[in-house]
Amino acid sequence: MSGASIPGSPMVFMGRTATTSFGMTSALNDISDLWQEEISEDGKYYKVDGELRTINYIEETIKVKGQEDVIHKVGFTHRGPLLSSTLLSESAVLFGGSLPKLKKERTFSLGWAFAKKDGDDMIELVYLLAKGAKVKDVVDYVDSLTGGFNGLPQNGLFADNDGDIAFIMLCPNPIRKDQTPLIGSRVLDGRSSAYDWMGLVPGKDLPRSVNPERGYIVTANNRQVPENSLYDYGAGNGPTGRSKRIDEVIRK
Repeated sequence: MSGASIPGSPMVFMGRTATTSFGMTSALNDISDLWQEEISEDGKYYKVDGELRTINYIEETIKVKGQEDVIHKVGFTHRGPLLSSTLLSESAVLFGGSLPKLKKERTFSLGWAFAKKDGDDMIELVYLLAKGAKVKDVVDYVDSLTGGFNGLPQNGLFADNDGDIAFIMLCPNPIRKDQTPLIGSRVLDGRSSAYDWMGLVPGKDLPRSVNPERGYIVTANNRQVPENSLYDYGAGNGPTGRSKRIDEVIRK
């Protein structure tokens, strides 16, 4: 196997073996949601469907050079870790921007699909390729993941010596109870379970194209599913000029 990797990663993620070539582009799917929670005054409970649920707390130790350790206490709901509105506002600096601070402090749960399933299916898939897997083997592996694919969202592209080609959207995409289009783009009401997740999209249902009739596949961080698809993949991925231009050049 030869190709390119990412610092800290144990395998090649874009490259080739003796039988198969493979590459990735970022899928840019919406795999996280934010719920505004109603927290009890003592900070021990949050309310869902009119009932109080216990907040689970853990302590994280942060090492600081030349100073005492910082003990950071984090609360968790069934959706994910709790974040204050102040923290969310100040974290915008990480992206070179800013967010307004709320007049009244609020608390939110952050749900991230990548944290909902153990293991990393992307690494398992690359190991499979390293052992000589071809396009059919890749498709069969993804289809076998009934609990969803766990890994950072990528558009996977594969081509083998048998002449088979395939694209599969490899992502831990949540199945949202509320199927309002692009609902993940807004803050959800944590007081109702109607906005919860029901698991991850099964591997067999992930968007894909295998041996398309036109004979080629294009992906350049562009949207790969229509707006009326079975599951909501978010508003973050749209058409790109690069993908359109690639398609134009190939057609010529």
